[in-house]
Amino acid sequence: MEAQFLAYVDTYHRRRSQREEQVRTIIVPRSQARRYVATALSDDEEMRARIAKHQDSRPAAWATVEEPLAVAEAAERHIRETDVILIDCLTIWLSNLLYEWRDGRSDRSRAQSAGSGRATH
Repeated sequence: MEAQFLAYVDTYHRRRSQREEQVRTIIVPRSQARRYVATALSDDEEMRARIAKHQDSRPAAWATVEEPLAVAEAAERHIRETDVILIDCLTIWLSNLLYEWRDGRSDRSRAQSAGSGRATH
């Protein structure tokens, strides 16, 4: 099975759900196995509400993978078991990456440095 990748960049917030629904409507009749890679982080109450709304509106046929940073790795893990992988949304994913690497180091490497007691430059 060869998966198709679909990703979109959200530029108009008021039309976000409409575009997402169009993509799902076009894809659903043509594929059997579907993965939805969600990149949003639930850092505050507003985002948790938005994420919940998206989850509630998503058809049950879409298996959801929550991945805010390692999108390529998430897609690679599921490539053999799916027809379509929809990445929602590239804008949020890029924002997550920019924040993660905001000072040239990832939060993960900052935490490792703090835990080791070593100073890093």
